[in-house]
Amino acid sequence: MSERSGADSREQATADAALAAAEARIVELEIKSAFHEQRVAELDGVLREFADRVVALERQLAELREQLTQEPGGDVGPANDPPPHY
Repeated sequence: MSERSGADSREQATADAALAAAEARIVELEIKSAFHEQRVAELDGVLREFADRVVALERQLAELREQLTQEPGGDVGPANDPPPHY
């Protein structure tokens, strides 16, 4: 009977070790998951900020294009300006 109880205790020890390893792995995965969730939230904020900046820049570009089309003469730029000595 002592042989059986020794085998049982070894099996129990093996099971306990496997359970402890599984629990440690779960904790490790939960930590990684929390880190990734935080990183995704940070990147989402950065992406939203860039999207807002793109919208603002597109708006400014449209305004500048509108100003250029409303300029009299249509020829804008230093190539069409008279030299300063005139």
